[in-house]
Amino acid sequence: MLPGLRGADPSVLDRIEAGYGLSAEPEAIHPEPFTAPSLFLFGRQDDVVGFEDGWSFRDHYPRASYVVLDAAGHNAHLERPSLTGALISDWLLRMDAP
Repeated sequence: MLPGLRGADPSVLDRIEAGYGLSAEPEAIHPEPFTAPSLFLFGRQDDVVGFEDGWSFRDHYPRASYVVLDAAGHNAHLERPSLTGALISDWLLRMDAP
């Protein structure tokens, strides 16, 4: 991650950030429940998006796993790679299951 941060062009990042938000929430555009296996992975110490709001989507994703990892922030995949990898492996297995 560090090489990417060091080599990033701040003006490009500013342009991306300016148009980064969604025009509408996916759940509002597609109000029917999403019934495929899903994984919501949150870092308890994430100061960018937090973790509590994600739980409000639980009825829209009836086959979702919701995981809040302690000792992880916005980069849970880097901060807790073994556990993140296990959770993603489990999700992929659920995707392949009939």
